[in-house]
Amino acid sequence: AKASMWEPALSLMTSMVAQGIRPDVYSFNSCIAACCRGSEIDKAINLLTEMRSKGVRPDGITYGTIISSCDTNLLPHKALHAFAEMRRDEIRHDY
Repeated sequence: AKASMWEPALSLMTSMVAQGIRPDVYSFNSCIAACCRGSEIDKAINLLTEMRSKGVRPDGITYGTIISSCDTNLLPHKALHAFAEMRRDEIRHDY
């Protein structure tokens, strides 16, 4: 059941924005994690892009979630790309 929770998570995020609530790093991280649990890696990466475009700074949890999910889903090129972005942005993954 957890795997299918990415759709309600994205729907909630859309509703928040429609109500004028600005998503923060925690909101984005929750949606990214839900997408990753559902193996929707491209959706998670799109959320990372959206996050940055809205001025929300990703953190170590953001990148760690995406990198771990890429590894689990045998997508090493995407994991390496995310890791390079994390290093470029000088974000530490220290949890």
